[in-house]
Amino acid sequence: MSSSISIFFAGDFAPCRGYESLVLSKGPEIFGNLQKNIAGADLSFLNLETPLCIKGKSVEKTGPNLKAHPDCIKAVKGAGFEVVGLANNHIMDFGNEGFEETIRSCKSAGLTICGAGKNLTEAQQIPIIERRGLKIAYIAVAEHEFSIAGETIAGAAPLDPVDNTLQIESARNQADLVFVSIHGGNEYFSLPRPGLQKLCRYYITRGADAVICHH
Repeated sequence: MSSSISIFFAGDFAPCRGYESLVLSKGPEIFGNLQKNIAGADLSFLNLETPLCIKGKSVEKTGPNLKAHPDCIKAVKGAGFEVVGLANNHIMDFGNEGFEETIRSCKSAGLTICGAGKNLTEAQQIPIIERRGLKIAYIAVAEHEFSIAGETIAGAAPLDPVDNTLQIESARNQADLVFVSIHGGNEYFSLPRPGLQKLCRYYITRGADAVICHH
């Protein structure tokens, strides 16, 4: 077992609108000088903040409906990311068709996904990856906006103190390191609000090694 390991976390990646053509043309180069950090880490995680789809119809919601071409996933894979979080408020912007196409895009690129699924049970599954003799668990969740999964509804795993505690405790029994990714809080603020900070610290007491927030 290794005495040290490097883990890289990236926040929201949304290669849409004016950025889509840049990502498609530049590929991994879009990450610039960060490429060496992404590829140099033992394991790298990114929150994919948009469906990657051609099909699908935009859903009714507050705020923009985001989407990008499925080939944008090549930049993510090429840069060295291995784990993609899908728990966010945009993953269902283009309904089930857009969601399913996104899943296929990620899996066809050989990426491990977490934080979303065809129902709540699947969305809350915890991938565990072994690296340098260590087992690393990822739990990705999102605050309740427009994309949360249900018993028979596809979507993102929810930010839920009870469910998340059970996830963390289960992961703690199986893995050496447990990371929680939370998509939520107040957009464009650099720190989580006091109540969310309190919840993050609680998750640490329940067994998470780190809680990473983004929005």
